[in-house]
Amino acid sequence: GRVIIQTYNPKHYVIESAKNHDYDSFYNQEILNFGNINGFVCLRSVLFFGLSALLLMYVIIPFCFYLAKKMKKKNFLILSITLCSIILIDEFYNLLFARIFHLPRAYDVYSKLGFNYVHFK
Repeated sequence: GRVIIQTYNPKHYVIESAKNHDYDSFYNQEILNFGNINGFVCLRSVLFFGLSALLLMYVIIPFCFYLAKKMKKKNFLILSITLCSIILIDEFYNLLFARIFHLPRAYDVYSKLGFNYVHFK
């Protein structure tokens, strides 16, 4: 069959790989871009998120169920709402406020603290 793709960048490697049925090239490029944020990849961030997921699944969620059974409902709700609010504030800062008000991004702060990033061109 025939496929028509509308794109602003017809020379992009994704389009070229799909056009040429070049799955190996596509995979090799994508694996390099895993965790790529504006050209920067921090191995510490990738490891942190992987370990965080394991911690969440095997420690935090079972602990929350334990607390829900042992605590009074009102105290558990206060604790839950407080923790969720902290997480939401952090997400809003990173996704909105830092961009709108030109505040320092996380990778700028980490760079100043001495955490090095790998830059892919």
